Amino acid sequence: MRGIKSPAWGVFIILLGVLLLLERFGVFHYPEGTFWPLLLAMLGVSALIERRIGSSVLFLLLAGVFLAFTLHWHGLSYARGWPLLMVAVGVAIVVSALTREGMGRHNLRRGS
Repeated sequence: MRGIKSPAWGVFIILLGVLLLLERFGVFHYPEGTFWPLLLAMLGVSALIERRIGSSVLFLLLAGVFLAFTLHWHGLSYARGWPLLMVAVGVAIVVSALTREGMGRHNLRRGS
């Protein structure tokens, strides 16, 4: 999986650069602060490629939550929506436990 991870980051950076160039040339306008959650989304995709489901869910949920805060979807904001962060982290912990991702490799080798 390591061979996929590096090119994926390269493609992500290229796409981000193209989007920024298009915005600078006036092709489209994006709201301030909407690109940084994409970094969390990329971490989520990277974790998914590595089959780390709990980490992937956490990063993708956090990306969605922070994007919702930035764009004020359904009236969400950083001040009012922090309980949603708790829900996202809790879901990721449950998924991680159910997929046994939370267990270290040492425990898996012993068969427990």
